[in-house]
Amino acid sequence: MDKLQLEVLTPSRILLETEVDHVVLPGSMGEMGILPQHIPVVTMLNGGVLSYFVGQKQSYLAVQGGYAQVGNNRVTVLVERAAFAEEIDVVVAEQDEKDAAEHLKQLLSKSSRASEAEEEVERKRAAAYEAQLLWAIARQSASQHK
Repeated sequence: MDKLQLEVLTPSRILLETEVDHVVLPGSMGEMGILPQHIPVVTMLNGGVLSYFVGQKQSYLAVQGGYAQVGNNRVTVLVERAAFAEEIDVVVAEQDEKDAAEHLKQLLSKSSRASEAEEEVERKRAAAYEAQLLWAIARQSASQHK
């Protein structure tokens, strides 16, 4: 049976290079299963859990937004952040979720009497807190599979 070459990269490191039987990606429109001989595709990824199978063993990674390219039995995943389930500190992830949610709540509760420039700054801050929130949730989800 054919195998897939899986590569997971972040801006700071190559996290994973291995041969797998199949991969499940957190696609922008839902989970996306990749088997050998999959048609070529490039897709956006949401933050979430990426899983891959080698024989009967399933492994998990938390990932934060990026892209995946599939073709020629190769899956290349480019993400902002990634962490193996075994590396995740659940207590830290839970606190990060609480902090981000609180910051978002505070931003959203402010009155909208700000100038256009101030509104743009607030939108960027909200996007950063939302990314932090999603990363915390992805880590907690992946850590359930330790």
